[in-house]
Amino acid sequence: MSNTANLMLPYLAAGQAQKHVTVNESLQRLDALVQLSAVSATTSAEPGSPADGAIYVLPSGKTGSDWGAMADGALAYYVDGAWQEIAPSEGWRAYVRDTDNFLLFNGSAWSTCPTGLASDADARTQTNAQKALTPANLAGRACFSAHKNNTDQTGIAANTFTKLTFGTETFDVGGYFDTTNARWTPPAGKVRLSGGFYVASGGGSSGLVLACLYKNGALFKQFIFGATSDAQAGFFTALDAPNGTDYYEFFCYAPSASTYSVSGHPANTHFSGEQI
Repeated sequence: MSNTANLMLPYLAAGQAQKHVTVNESLQRLDALVQLSAVSATTSAEPGSPADGAIYVLPSGKTGSDWGAMADGALAYYVDGAWQEIAPSEGWRAYVRDTDNFLLFNGSAWSTCPTGLASDADARTQTNAQKALTPANLAGRACFSAHKNNTDQTGIAANTFTKLTFGTETFDVGGYFDTTNARWTPPAGKVRLSGGFYVASGGGSSGLVLACLYKNGALFKQFIFGATSDAQAGFFTALDAPNGTDYYEFFCYAPSASTYSVSGHPANTHFSGEQI
């Protein structure tokens, strides 16, 4: 074997004269391929005055007295006043300086390889909602917390699904919670919602207590709890992926001999949601 298997570095032969020629050739090749950094992968016209050490990934349609004879996808390496052609091997990766991208050679062609850098196409096309969920912008995510501000909701019909009112916000990032209609309409994405209520007076009855999350005016999630005459309460937590127009409301159901009231204390009855 006269060259190494991967980078094709020439070996020194036993008793070889002028060994420095072979060593220098290997050093030049290492200089080109280790930490491979190309000037461009889209330049098609051979530069007239390239910098020494410049490397180009040759695109289809390239032109020039030297480039024209080289293979598409080859590396054109300018050193000591002349162009050298280097054939890439499968798995080689090159950083391209004019686009700030990494390219990966799959054995027949170069393609952009994802790196997680802000310059990648995926990162450049993130929606505002996605960007709001990055650690640096976490404080800007849509979220809210609302309560009844110590005002009981009275006269609720027994054994009836009733929407709870929430007229006071602890916070409402983005302004997506409507206190008038007690509904949250978050941006598109994934969300977590939670809530709880406590029956302040239930007429001494017992049975099933339901905490219900409604979506677009219809039952979405239902959470069932057993109740006794002196402890009637319910709570829920749920995940969903709204489309940007979907809205959520909190309904409750409790047994009673007649009508009942839901506690207005913020610690007992509350509704909240957040983007995740």
